[in-house]
Amino acid sequence: MKKYFSIGLGILISVIAVSGCKSKTTTTSSASTSGSTLVMARAGDSVGLDLARHDDGESLSIGVNILETLVRFKSGTTEIEPSLATAWKISKDGLTYTFDLRKDVQFHDGTPFNADAVVFSFERQMNKNHPAYASGAPYKYWENMGMSSIVKEVKKIDDHQITITLHTPNAPFLANMAMQFMSIVSPTALLKTQKAFDQQPVGTGPFTLKSWKKDDQMELEAFSAYWGEKPKVSRVIIRVIPDAQVRMLELKRGSVHMMTYPNPSDIAQMEQDSNLKVLKSEGLNVGYMAFNMKKPPLDKLEVRQAISHAIDRGRIIKEIFQGMGTQAKNPIPPMLLGYANNVADTQYDPEKAKALLQKAGLKNLPKLQLWAMPVARDYNPNAKKMAEFIQADLQRVGIPTEIVSYDWGTYLDKIGKGEHDLVLIGWTGDNGDPDNFLMTLWSKDSADQVPTNNYAYYRSELVTNWLKEAQRISDLNQRATLYEKVQVQMANDRPMLPIAHSLNVMPVRAEVSGYDIQPVGDRRFAGVSLK
Repeated sequence: MKKYFSIGLGILISVIAVSGCKSKTTTTSSASTSGSTLVMARAGDSVGLDLARHDDGESLSIGVNILETLVRFKSGTTEIEPSLATAWKISKDGLTYTFDLRKDVQFHDGTPFNADAVVFSFERQMNKNHPAYASGAPYKYWENMGMSSIVKEVKKIDDHQITITLHTPNAPFLANMAMQFMSIVSPTALLKTQKAFDQQPVGTGPFTLKSWKKDDQMELEAFSAYWGEKPKVSRVIIRVIPDAQVRMLELKRGSVHMMTYPNPSDIAQMEQDSNLKVLKSEGLNVGYMAFNMKKPPLDKLEVRQAISHAIDRGRIIKEIFQGMGTQAKNPIPPMLLGYANNVADTQYDPEKAKALLQKAGLKNLPKLQLWAMPVARDYNPNAKKMAEFIQADLQRVGIPTEIVSYDWGTYLDKIGKGEHDLVLIGWTGDNGDPDNFLMTLWSKDSADQVPTNNYAYYRSELVTNWLKEAQRISDLNQRATLYEKVQVQMANDRPMLPIAHSLNVMPVRAEVSGYDIQPVGDRRFAGVSLK
């Protein structure tokens, strides 16, 4: 039996109605529980906090504490629940979504939350003539997910109700509404600060941004006028500590309460420490290597196949993930709708790799640039080491490579413009729907965007048409069949080499309570307490 994450497929139903919930301090690196201050250590900094502009995990996972969406994922799941909207209904033809907005909510700057703010937040991404459009463009998610071809109109009905009309029915639309790029921002603050809003975000969330020193630390402060359950800590300090060993030592000595991306080799000893807890959950992710098909010789199928057969992924899983990951064969994780079990995994076979290169007529290949992420991620805890393994494997079959890396923001910017040859990257699902992996990362439409998320520049008309058809239909079996066909075709075309699906792991101090690992990668602090 296949296991699927719950998905908010509004197209399946005609009506859904649900009801929702209801002193400045000095910055310090101390993790003292008496000050009601939660301290987290992470591997890298956020690129920015205007969530309509970014698609990196460090930005989205923290920004969710500041900016909110109309609907959100229930903690620990991908089930849809109310947030800034208290109820919604969907027309029988699946084209019109009507949202009832929460009353008596205010932004951090005192601006009232209402229908005008919602319309403003969406139109600034979809309307190039909007006064705030230029402050955030390019809007990566909006453009790479083809939202302009999905959303026809966002309209205010009254101060507390809006409608969103679609061009065609879209099965994952309600789940997409819970993604961070659909966050509602203060129009007053954004028009005042323009591009600087990225470092000075103003939303309705449980925390405000008090200070941010790039590549050092960020401080969040509890928002006293928050509409929902008040945060259990008065502030959160988020420190950037790139070295996983140093993050672990800080956690052990108690100067931080939580740490991201531990070295897999350190997890066993942390589990033996009575002062620590190691939280784990199944990861909604995939780590992979993309081939830039715009650049010769990677435009040749035989070369991409040869590289895939030359890489010993079994060794990578054993040495780098050390029990915290499994080898991937498809571009989506196994728990998603339509996972293609019938795809045969690419086998490690150096001799076959050499034969494929000979078939391609290539004897002396140029040195390829192999780009490696500078930061740890669940789907790739050590990209530099992984790149070194891959480099050695490719050298054995006569493919020379040069390992390239940059700081995280520059890395994302450059691969989004296609400057790489081979690139190590990955994806953590945003909404529990396969569309979020496949359409966002592998459609022709995504490849045509600048910056792109389709780092292979894979432009299959067949795959793109199947993905668009899967968006339009509501029947889960039909959608699953289409996604299976997409994965089979991608295995044949080989725009990427799937490498790993990993567990999500978060080591915390024993006194930390109430932290849930989120499938979509959010780091929610409002429910966390220190005991």
